Amino acid sequence: MTVKRSNFACVAMKTMVYVFGGIMGPGRPDSGEEHHPSMAPPIERYMPIKNAWEVINIAQAPRLASFAWCKLDEGKICILGGSDGCLLNSDMFIVDFNEEKVMFQHTDFEFSTGGGHLYYRGGDSGDQTLHHIGGFNSEGINYWLTMGKKEWQESNRCHTHVIDQQSPELTDYPSAFFM
Repeated sequence: MTVKRSNFACVAMKTMVYVFGGIMGPGRPDSGEEHHPSMAPPIERYMPIKNAWEVINIAQAPRLASFAWCKLDEGKICILGGSDGCLLNSDMFIVDFNEEKVMFQHTDFEFSTGGGHLYYRGGDSGDQTLHHIGGFNSEGINYWLTMGKKEWQESNRCHTHVIDQQSPELTDYPSAFFM
């Protein structure tokens, strides 16, 4: 990468690898900002044929880290919450690498969060849902959203979510599984 970073999204699409967001280091100690991280440029892509990274400038791409994210359709990722280095937020964005644009998605996600997990489930019947699991401020509650809607629904209160082809189940396993 052209910029060293941590707490970022990384996804392979077609013949390229894309990274989004992250922290590139501590703030400037000489200015008293050593406790505020410096945010990395929002987007880079790796081109294996050239063995090179390049920064992609997409208008309105937020500088965030510690967000929940998942891959959607080919060329798109969804970003939820995260931190700008000072505050957590509850914003949701769709980043489209093919069209090189970012779309803000207005939802009623009710708390600022970071460090959670976001999973996308696309169905044959057209049902497409996002599932948010864990993260700061979640208080043990997991949520789901039908794509295209604004209302998040409470799923359960145990940070455990198992989804199979038949129906959702709750178990005592400490993780999330999609079968």
